[in-house]
Order: sequence, then C-alpha cells, then structure tokens
Amino acid sequence: MELTLQQIQDVTFGACQVSYQDDAYYFYRFTKRQREVFYCNDPQKEQLDTTGICLDFHTDADHVCATIAQAGKYEILVDNLTVFCEHLEPEQQLCVPLSGADNRVTLILPSHTQGAIRSICLGNAAYIQPHRHKCKLAFYGDSITQGWNSEKDSQSYAWLTTRFFDAQSVNYGVGGTTFIPQIPESQGFCPEVVVVALGTNDFGKFKTMEQIKADCSDYLQAIKRCYSNSKWLCITPIWRRNGLEPRTAGTLHDVRLQIDAIAREEGFTVIDGLSLVPHRLEYYADNGTHPNDLGFAIFTSNLLKFITPYV
Repeated sequence: MELTLQQIQDVTFGACQVSYQDDAYYFYRFTKRQREVFYCNDPQKEQLDTTGICLDFHTDADHVCATIAQAGKYEILVDNLTVFCEHLEPEQQLCVPLSGADNRVTLILPSHTQGAIRSICLGNAAYIQPHRHKCKLAFYGDSITQGWNSEKDSQSYAWLTTRFFDAQSVNYGVGGTTFIPQIPESQGFCPEVVVVALGTNDFGKFKTMEQIKADCSDYLQAIKRCYSNSKWLCITPIWRRNGLEPRTAGTLHDVRLQIDAIAREEGFTVIDGLSLVPHRLEYYADNGTHPNDLGFAIFTSNLLKFITPYV
C-alpha cells in the first residue's frame, strides 16, 4: 500500500499544512504569515524545518518503507520505542520490519532541516489509522525548545513531554528567536497546555531591559488571545554558563526576574528555569547553552510535575 496525499494528511501531526509538489510531500509547521514575520529581513532563511512534525498511525503492515526527498535525520518509533534513527540523503530509503499485527508507527521528521518524503509504503497492509492522542500541547520557544544538540530529535524536552502524555503537539521553537509578539497563532489548535520558554536570546542579543519587558508582555498577551481556553505555563531561562556576565539589560538572572514578574501578572503559571537542569557543564552539549540528552531528560522529569495537573 503506497500512501496517498489524503492518507498522509490524515496521519500527520504538528503541521499546519501538508502539500504534494515536485514529486514529494512537504510539511509546514508555520503559516506563510508566521514565516514572513520570522524572516522579513532575510527571506532566504525562511523557516521551513519540520520540528515537531510526525506521521503517527496504526497499521497491520509487516514493514514500512519511505523514500526520502530532502536530507536530514529521520527517526521511526514502533510502539513508542526508537527502532531507526539516521541521517539520510535524498532518494535513500528507510525500511523497518513490523509484526503484521497492530503496531503504532511514528515517523519523526527532522528538527533542523526541512524533511520531505518522496513516498511511503506499507507492506501487506489491510489498514492504516491515525493514532488517537490523549491530549494536546503547544510549545513556544527558542533553540532549546526546538531541541538543538539532542542526539535524537525525540529526546528534546518538547518531544519527551509529548511522548510522556501521548499528546498531539505543535512545536514553535526556533533557534535564535526572541519574544516576537506577532508570532503566536493558534491555527485552530486548542491545546490543554501552552508552554512558553523564551528570554535567553533577548538577553544574548543585547536588548535593553525596557525592550525585553515590553516584548515579553506583548508576547504573553498574544498567547492569551490565541489560547484563551488553555492553561498557560512560562518557563524562565534555564541556567547557562555565561548567565552572570552583564549585557545591556543586566545579567540573565535580571532578565529572568522580570519575565517571572510579567508572566505572573499576566496569569501564567511560572516555572523557574533554574530548577530544571543541573548547573553543570556535563548536562550541556555545547559548553553551557543547550542541554544534551541527559540534560533534556532531567529537564523533562522536572517539567512534568507542572503540566500533569492540567492534562
């Protein structure tokens, strides 16, 4: 059984659009308007990566094979266990044997490149059914939310949290991003919980404290307008090696305190980022900015207790 565009659309989660063009299936997590906002000054860097997007379905196939159209790291989970994770080049195939009984298959698209699929086939399959998730989550953030430096994309805190709750989620994390109030957009997605984790780049890009406070306030208000029926959580910046070095706005801890105060005033549940990841370099992949897989695992373990009451 070779999947059709409609079947692929039916089993794709974390994307606002799936299209067939140039003999391949392409997946988009941001609307065209959002992409224009992110890259209004540099259209060549339009945000097209497939962070947080997956095909998630049940089938009685005895194998699954996909031909890749765009290079990147692709991962397959069978019944929530990783069985394949490799960087593939265009026209390479990934093939995974299945039991022929009912299996849940989750194909995770690349988080840092644009994933695209030429075709996907299920061997000797009588059916394919979308997985029914237990809840919905939305993540807004920077490269830490996007999952930079996790060995496997499925080991980022957003993916680990999604998998723990068996959730349908969207991940709006973008490397290098700051509080940009024009970005939040629900796209008709109604999650139980929205997690916002920003601020470290506002500090790193030498914004003034007044600018950070204004952008943070406007951003959180935009989240509230988009997700009026959701529970809102705000994670203040996690520990980073140079967080005590003064920048234009002061230290990262000065920024952290202001985000905390604004988020509480806006009605968010605040999670102290300093309490999530140990303050030691062995939990980080790049000398103290992005957690490694161990750091993300501890991050997630500490985060779950804040989300669990609301899902």
